[in-house]
Amino acid sequence: MPRPVKNEKQLLELAQFYCSRRETSRLNLRRYLLGKIDPDSALIDALDAVLDKCERLKIIDHERYAEILTRESARRGKGRLYLEQIFEKKGLTDEFKKVEFSEEAEYERAVLLANKTFSLARIQHLEDTSLRKQKVMQKLVASGFEFPIAEKAIAHALKKE
Repeated sequence: MPRPVKNEKQLLELAQFYCSRRETSRLNLRRYLLGKIDPDSALIDALDAVLDKCERLKIIDHERYAEILTRESARRGKGRLYLEQIFEKKGLTDEFKKVEFSEEAEYERAVLLANKTFSLARIQHLEDTSLRKQKVMQKLVASGFEFPIAEKAIAHALKKE
């Protein structure tokens, strides 16, 4: 059974340990630390001070975290809408506004995903072309691509077939 956190120093050490293993946001770290302290404890009041100290020491850096999330989402072939949801969930709405999106890069990721999805056996065995297009569209929209970009990507992928 884990040791309960008893003072502000232990709370800071726990925050440092957590952040040493993964990049995180203030909101995520707050949620994590709240789960580690007794709700009736006086440490609840010290929590914001610990989070402020983590930001001052650059243990939490939202700009760095936003770059990582953006790069990882692009690598995984996700669209802008997906990334917007992730940023909101992580409490990084201000950082999302700073991220610059290239429509060409978004389109290229959508085309790659459309080609990959069209090549799947479960899509290829469908005889109805409109049903195949519908399935690919569902995949693209679920991956966070806007409808017009998804349409263009599907049209481009169908030209190659």
